[in-house]
Amino acid sequence: MIRRFVVAICALSSLGIAANNASAQKGSAVSIKGKVAQVVPQGILVQGDDNKKYALGFTPKSKVTMSGTAGADYLAPGMFVQFEVDVDDSGKPTKEVGKLSITEQSAINVPGISSTAGPDAKPGAAGTYLVRGTVRANKAGTLTVAAGSKTMTVSMSGSMSIPVSNSNWQMAQPGDSISGDAQAFAQPNSDVTPAMAERIEIKAVMPIQKKKGR
Repeated sequence: MIRRFVVAICALSSLGIAANNASAQKGSAVSIKGKVAQVVPQGILVQGDDNKKYALGFTPKSKVTMSGTAGADYLAPGMFVQFEVDVDDSGKPTKEVGKLSITEQSAINVPGISSTAGPDAKPGAAGTYLVRGTVRANKAGTLTVAAGSKTMTVSMSGSMSIPVSNSNWQMAQPGDSISGDAQAFAQPNSDVTPAMAERIEIKAVMPIQKKKGR
């Protein structure tokens, strides 16, 4: 099955539908809904709810949403995060961080550490603080974040569940649900139909794993 899948994925190129081919051959529109059966560097093998199999390829024009949750080990240097943490009057965390979100730096989401008590907070007072910044290190449950001119190091809860949403289809895993629109191309003498993704949504059923080398 996997060999037929790879052959079908490779057939996409021979059909002339590379992303940079202005005269790319058009296939037939198809709506795909099913489960991820296998993920390889060339694409995803989909087991459709209609019992059809698709070798789904992707181009830079493919619109992909990959969503799910991940554990603390997913966090990597360079990610911009925000979370709340309780600290004492010396600025040291007193509890593990149980919730965290991955976001993007913007005019609204600026790096820094600020009291959740608002403008009435006393400088340096113990309490709950909002931390926004860039991950510097994540090792053995300890997260170090550069939050503007300050650095915050916290311990993370082992049961932390982080919402994840991105466009990286390569993070899909067997069993994930997948649906969307594609262009399908007939492949004689094969039970696997090559298709090129147009708009695809993947929902992870298991925690999303950080890919090695990423």
